[in-house]
Amino acid sequence: MQDLLLRWRLTLCLVLAAVATTSAQDPTPKWEWAFELENGITEAKPFFGKLARVQKNGKYGYIDMKGKMVIPAQFDWADDHFMPLTKVMLGSKYGYINEKGDFVILPQFDACTPFDKKNKYASVSINGKWGIVDKKGKFVIFPHYDNSAHVFKNGFVAVQKSGLWGMVNTKGTLVVPFLYDEAPRAVSKSLIEVRKNGAVGYLNAKAVEVLPHEYSSTVIDCQEGLCEIRQAGKSGYMNTKGKIVIEPQFTTTLFFTEGLARVSIKGKYGFVDKKGKIVINTIYDNAGFFFRGLAPVQLKGKWGYINKDGFTVVSPQFDNEPWFSSVPGAKKVDRNGKCGFVDEAYNWMVQPLYEDASFFSSGVAAVRERGKWGFVNEKGEMIIPATFASATEFMQGLSLVNDGTRLGYIRLTDGKKKKAKPEKEEKPAEKAPKEATKTGK
Repeated sequence: MQDLLLRWRLTLCLVLAAVATTSAQDPTPKWEWAFELENGITEAKPFFGKLARVQKNGKYGYIDMKGKMVIPAQFDWADDHFMPLTKVMLGSKYGYINEKGDFVILPQFDACTPFDKKNKYASVSINGKWGIVDKKGKFVIFPHYDNSAHVFKNGFVAVQKSGLWGMVNTKGTLVVPFLYDEAPRAVSKSLIEVRKNGAVGYLNAKAVEVLPHEYSSTVIDCQEGLCEIRQAGKSGYMNTKGKIVIEPQFTTTLFFTEGLARVSIKGKYGFVDKKGKIVINTIYDNAGFFFRGLAPVQLKGKWGYINKDGFTVVSPQFDNEPWFSSVPGAKKVDRNGKCGFVDEAYNWMVQPLYEDASFFSSGVAAVRERGKWGFVNEKGEMIIPATFASATEFMQGLSLVNDGTRLGYIRLTDGKKKKAKPEKEEKPAEKAPKEATKTGK
C-alpha cells in the first residue's frame, strides 16, 4: 500500500512540476466569488477541464466555468471527468454523451468502460456479455464474451471466455488463446503481462512470449526503461523488452527516477543504479524516490533528505515524508502534528501551524485552521481568511468552496474593480440531449 502511494506521488509530482511553470502569481492576490451554484445543487466537483460535474435534486449534469448549467442535471450517474465521449447513466443503463450533452450512444449497456485514450473504442456489456463499440456506437466486437478489459495500444483487446483470458484484435480475430487466469495487462509499450497457474509471464507487443511463467508478482511500474519483477521471493528489474538486467536479489524494490531506485535488504533501505550496484547503502528505516536531486529517507521515525551522493541534506526531523508542491521546491511537511511548507533549502515558507493543507496551486495553498479552510501565499500570509467549511486547490483558476451557507467557486484577482458588463438577454431554457441511434452490428 505504501509503495502504491509512492507511485501515485510520482505521477502527482510530475504533474505539479509542469503546473509550476505557469502558476506564478502576485504574492498577495485578492479574491472574489466567481459564482455561486444555483439553488438545488448539493454537490459539485473541481474543474478538471472546461466542465465540472454537479448534482441537483439527485441528478447529475455539468456546468461551465461561468456557472451555467450547460448539460442539464438529468443523469442518474455521470463521470466526474468530462471527456469528448463521457459515460453517463439513465435509469439502470449506460450510454455516452458528447460535449453538447447529446447522446452519441444511447443508454443501453448494463456496464461499460470509458473510451480509450485515442477515443476509439470502449468495452460494453449487455445481458452479461461483453463486446467492443467504436465512437459512433457501432459494434466492432458483438457482446458474446464473459468479460472484457481495455484496448491495448497495439489494437488487441483482453477478453474472457469460460473462466480464462485471451486476446482478440478489433476485428474479433483471436490472436492470443484463452490460457490465462487474469486479464492480460500492458506494463509498457512493448510488454504485456499475463498470469497462468498463478505464475506471471510476459508477451511482447506482437503477443509472442518473451519471458516464461516463472515470476510470482505483477509489474506495477515501468520507469526509465526498467520494470520491477519478483521471483522466488526476491525482486529485481527487467527492461521493456523482457530481458533481465538486474537479477532478483532484493527484499523489495521501487521504480527508477533520475537513474536510481530504492531497494531494501533485510528491512533496511538504500538505492541502486541501473546496473544493480548499491550506490547508497541500505541503512534507512524507509525511503522514497529521487525528485529534483533529493530523496526522502527515514531514521528513528523522522524524515529528512539525502542527495544522490548519499549525503544528508536535511537531517531527519519531520513526522511524515515531505510532499512536493507546484511551487518550485515547496514541500508539504508535518511537524508535531501540524502542517506547513519548506523551500528547497528547507527554510520554513509556511510555518507548521495548520491541521491540514493542500498543495500550492496558482501561488496559494488551502490550509485548515480550527476546522475551517482558508488560503496562504508563498510567504505564509493568510490571504484568504479561514472561513470555509471546505475548499479545494485552485484548478483551472477556480477553487470549489463551501462557507456553510453557499456552495460555489472563488477566483484570485488583482484587486482592481472591473467595469460591469451589460446583462445579455436570457436564452431559452436548455433542451434535453438529442438522441442517437442505438448500436448495431
